[in-house]
Amino acid sequence: SDEVAIRPHLKLDPATGAPATKGFLTAAMAVGTQGSFRLTWRGTGDWKIAAQTIEVYLSALEGGLIRLGAKKNNDFGRVAVLDLRRKVYDMTDPEDRRDWLEDAPPVERLLVEPLRAEAVVFDILADFEILRTKAAQWQTSGEKSYVRATPIRENGRSVIPSSSIKGAMRVQMGRIAAQFGMEDRIGEILGMPGYSGRIAFSDGSFEGAEQERLHKRIRINRLTGGMLGSLVTTGKTTGGRLHWQIRVP
Repeated sequence: SDEVAIRPHLKLDPATGAPATKGFLTAAMAVGTQGSFRLTWRGTGDWKIAAQTIEVYLSALEGGLIRLGAKKNNDFGRVAVLDLRRKVYDMTDPEDRRDWLEDAPPVERLLVEPLRAEAVVFDILADFEILRTKAAQWQTSGEKSYVRATPIRENGRSVIPSSSIKGAMRVQMGRIAAQFGMEDRIGEILGMPGYSGRIAFSDGSFEGAEQERLHKRIRINRLTGGMLGSLVTTGKTTGGRLHWQIRVP
């Protein structure tokens, strides 16, 4: 798949849970996207030393120590090496020179052993009967702006973005930390502008069948506790077995 995933993001007010900003969108290649690239070393020295160095980098990429792009602590940028091939061209050899000019594909296949650092990984599998797989996104109509919940689906599957899991944990940790006067530690652990934090979260993905249901609901005014508006809305929820990971560091 080469689907581009668009993720809406909002910063929430910890006190009210309401959107604190108008938010922004993140565009990324969806899970399962496949592509290819080529690394070329040109030199007159010992090519084996250069090849070993490149293979270490690729092993770190396979092991998750190197990730591509931004928002790495929100599980973006993970790459799995599916196929690695190498070709050494000796420019003093006529056949190698021809293959180089014709851009002949490499045939020597290499195995990549993942290079990993020590880390603690919490692998979480939980059953949910009712779960809203939607994200808040700002919409504009004329001169009015409002927040609308939009479904998050990638490659035909419902997804709970890592930022949503991280945001829920940030709110709960903030409430606990406030009772001990340790609010300043939240940014150190979960990140803040200019600092990525010490914990990485994966997206939540459903394993097996998803059960979709329709539920009637009303909107509550967070300030008064009364019903907001007079209409009863119908929303779609998803149930099933959800899997995600939390990684330290």
